[in-house]
Amino acid sequence: ARVHYGIWGTDRYVYQRTETVLATGGGILPKAALKVTIRDPAGTDAYKATVAANDTGAFVTSWRIPPSSLTEEYTVFIDGTGTYDTPTAEFVSKSKFSVTQALLNVTVLTQPVGPYQRMQTVSADFVVKYPDSTTVASMKEDLKPAALYAGQFKVADLGLTASGATSGLWTVQSKIPRNATLDVKYRFALPAKAFDDGNGNIGPENDVETSSFSVVAATLQLSSTLNSTRYQVPFDTLTAYTRVTYPDGTPVANATLRAQLSAVNSKVNATVTYDKAASVWIISYAFTLRDLLSPGTWTLSEDISDIYGNAGSSTLEVTAEPYTFLEIVLAVVIILLLARWLLSKFWRRLYLGAKRVLPSIRGRLRPRPMGSYLRDSPVTPWIRSSLSRPRY
Repeated sequence: ARVHYGIWGTDRYVYQRTETVLATGGGILPKAALKVTIRDPAGTDAYKATVAANDTGAFVTSWRIPPSSLTEEYTVFIDGTGTYDTPTAEFVSKSKFSVTQALLNVTVLTQPVGPYQRMQTVSADFVVKYPDSTTVASMKEDLKPAALYAGQFKVADLGLTASGATSGLWTVQSKIPRNATLDVKYRFALPAKAFDDGNGNIGPENDVETSSFSVVAATLQLSSTLNSTRYQVPFDTLTAYTRVTYPDGTPVANATLRAQLSAVNSKVNATVTYDKAASVWIISYAFTLRDLLSPGTWTLSEDISDIYGNAGSSTLEVTAEPYTFLEIVLAVVIILLLARWLLSKFWRRLYLGAKRVLPSIRGRLRPRPMGSYLRDSPVTPWIRSSLSRPRY
């Protein structure tokens, strides 16, 4: 604006929110004070200040437009007493400028670095700033501005999480599904105008994407607990309780587990059952006499794969010992040898004693003659009397 005492105004006619309005002018009485007022479109004073002119009558003042300020036309007023030409003259003047929503600037700070396994969580960090390079610390509620892409296809819409109250750092993260496609490249993207700070300031101007990363099949984690580490062949039974999880700790259910025990001269399959309620695989194997041929260290090998091709394996070592069996065999041999010694030493005495005792035992066990039964029977007199009666 031009007045009789000089020229003044703002450095621009259009500003974005968070940019700084610079009002300058001249022709004021040197060292004189003047008031600067900036009024928003609603007629409310957004900025008021008293400014002193310098030695040449020039003045300058500035105002940073808040991120939530109204848009459209603003009016700047200056008023005071004392111009360069007339020290006692009062003056009032105004100028105008416009405010628009801020266009946010978005850059990638932390890139995802693959490859990642299925069921792992991938993340990336974006930095969001206003036009004046101050950080954006707010986002529109329930907004999901980011997305995960597999090749050219969108996999999911994702939200952002602020890392700190004022850092302007926003993190996007996603857990890769257990059935994610393996032969494509993945990336995070923040499409143009997708981010909103909650005040209508949006960005970025163009799509912002992270570097691509690859996905590989998950390595399943096996954690086994044995009922013992030393077993007596062929009496003991090996029992192992195995829990299987994905890289994020989620239990694996739809999978097939195979268990095998192997030694130097032996290889056998163990029995595997699944306890759904406890989410645990139960592996068991009962040692047999055949396993006596392979004493020492045995290796329990477990291999598992789910229906999506994710797999894992583990090995455990146990010891199979025949000591209890050998102790029993030794005890039997000792008993037999002792019995043989006793027989060799006392067999004649035992034979003669048995020869004397056997006849009496045999006599007691021999059945009585039929005549004695008839003689002693209570019905014998009746039979005799019946036979002695005369017949007619």
